[in-house]
Amino acid sequence: MDTMKDKNYQEELSKVRDELEMFYDIGNAMRTTLNLEDILYVILTAATSHTGLSFNRAMLFLVNEKENCLEGKMGIGPDSAEDASTIWAHIEKNKIGLEELINVDPQFDHLKKSKLNQTIKSIKIPVREDSGIIALTALEGMPFIINTPEAKQKAQNESSALLDLDEFVTVPLKAKDKVIGVLLADNRFNKKPITTDMVRI
Repeated sequence: MDTMKDKNYQEELSKVRDELEMFYDIGNAMRTTLNLEDILYVILTAATSHTGLSFNRAMLFLVNEKENCLEGKMGIGPDSAEDASTIWAHIEKNKIGLEELINVDPQFDHLKKSKLNQTIKSIKIPVREDSGIIALTALEGMPFIINTPEAKQKAQNESSALLDLDEFVTVPLKAKDKVIGVLLADNRFNKKPITTDMVRI
């Protein structure tokens, strides 16, 4: 029994250590820039990195107060299952960590070619209750996990169809208790379940 407790304790300790390392790397990366695009890139890379939260795709929408809408700003992730396999195999083979991933493309050339990123940049969502889950996340200032048939049915709209969303999570991005944007993440390709622990982090 003590051995089992010790094993669980070690696993929890390892998980906390990994989380702290991730936050440390994110903090270090953010300290090097005041450029908004760089900061968004760091956030989304942390959400999709295997040393971070390991989501397949992460997308970010920022509030435009003047137009009272959420504007798609950036999306990171493979455009297809084939791309996903190639990218993940390369990262695994070369043991690429979060810091290297953040610094791999300072000119954002791969984002310019990304279909996901282009699609995200084309989206504008009115911040109203009838505009869907992304808008509701901004209005309520709370996360939503869309992982049941009922929730998926309710989340169906133009934006979810455009992004080919199935099971996903939305989390408000806050600054001084004010919602300034929404982070959306999913596991489109490996279908890995989204846990409340991932949302908490």
